[in-house]
Amino acid sequence: MQIGTLKEIAGATVIALMLAAAGSQPAFAATDGSRAGFYGAPPQAAAAGRVIEMKRDVRWINVTQNETVAIQRGDQVFNWTFSTWTTNSFDLAQIAPAGFIEPGTVRVYVAQDPRYAGS
Repeated sequence: MQIGTLKEIAGATVIALMLAAAGSQPAFAATDGSRAGFYGAPPQAAAAGRVIEMKRDVRWINVTQNETVAIQRGDQVFNWTFSTWTTNSFDLAQIAPAGFIEPGTVRVYVAQDPRYAGS
């Protein structure tokens, strides 16, 4: 039996990891050309930890990484889990259902998850 070189083993490991990552796409992927998946995703059967009521004068909302919230405006509501690691603010219209909010009117500010502060 022949044992592969370290270079061959490392190469095979990288290929295996790439194939595994390719098969583990998130359950939610934006198909409308938006980057909504970059900002988190609709929760997978998770209850919202809190409700953010969007009144007319709201110009920003504050959330925490990995927090699941229900965002309500009038009789419309959608749930979102903010599982983003590289973005600390973005336009709410990037993730809201069509017609929920006018683009550029409400900004989302994402605070670091305190469980990972300092890491």
